[in-house]
Amino acid sequence: MAWWLERLHVDTAADLDDSLARVEKLAREYTATHAGKTTSQQVGTLHAFCGWCVRRRFLKQHPLTGMAPFNTEAETRRRALTPDEIGRLLAVSPPDYRLTFETALCTGLRKRELRLLQRGNLDADAATLHVDAATAKNRNAETLPVPPWLADSLR
Repeated sequence: MAWWLERLHVDTAADLDDSLARVEKLAREYTATHAGKTTSQQVGTLHAFCGWCVRRRFLKQHPLTGMAPFNTEAETRRRALTPDEIGRLLAVSPPDYRLTFETALCTGLRKRELRLLQRGNLDADAATLHVDAATAKNRNAETLPVPPWLADSLR
């Protein structure tokens, strides 16, 4: 919400009364650097807030009524690497990158989650990696099993 309120220059709910054109302009700009689904979620937050303001009678009518929906179709279709592609990637990877790639492939961890792993996250004897809630994208702590050979390599 802070993103919208800052860019719309909103101090009170009444400042949202004539915001449809401004929201549509900002949403178009946002879509230039973000996926349609992300834009739709951002607008959805503001839409829900405006609905709350109407129910609480801070606004007489919903300022975003009539706003066109966003195309939330994925622009890029992602797919898993084939075993052959994985083999070729690992064959040409420098050793330190190879270990990172193997860890990513075996755990599904994201770039940031991999980067923030520390020695204490590995339990080599149990062949698990612990991901702290603070570093996980979903903000949930997880203990992930890894193959014993990977635990040995990480050790």
